[in-house]
Amino acid sequence: MVKDRGNVCRQDVEVQQPYNIGLGISMDMGNNLIVMADVTHKKWSDAHFFNEFYDDQNVISIGVQKTMGNLKLRAGYGYADDPLLSQVKVGQELQQLVVSTQMGETYTSPMYGLFMSYFQAMETPVIYKHRVAVGLGVENFLGVPFLSLDSHVAVQLEEDKCFGSGQRGL
Repeated sequence: MVKDRGNVCRQDVEVQQPYNIGLGISMDMGNNLIVMADVTHKKWSDAHFFNEFYDDQNVISIGVQKTMGNLKLRAGYGYADDPLLSQVKVGQELQQLVVSTQMGETYTSPMYGLFMSYFQAMETPVIYKHRVAVGLGVENFLGVPFLSLDSHVAVQLEEDKCFGSGQRGL
């Protein structure tokens, strides 16, 4: 909300993270091998601010863990839908983008659609479709019975994303 205090305007922006609903299962396959899978639904459409840029998203992950003595070797793969809205809502007013003049008049920026596309393009690097991870767990680390070490390395696979009509992009 824009609040006019003389010649100074202050803007309050409400930003929420999406709530997640998830279900995971695992199965002991015997021979110290566990197979795991989970599905998560991210409800971007109910998250203030981000609902202007993102659609709901589904994430699927699968993984395996092999235990050998006090070592646990892990590997996994994850896939996430692209949450970017295919078209920004051009012309829709965002209260944060409404500007008040000194006379108390308000107007919405005609740059709204451009701003939304720009924001989507700037946020794209944090959105992944494919990721691969490997990990290592060590129980009784350094010979201490109550100490364990868990580590992992993950890679998000690169891909191109185009914005606007006929543009080659990021």
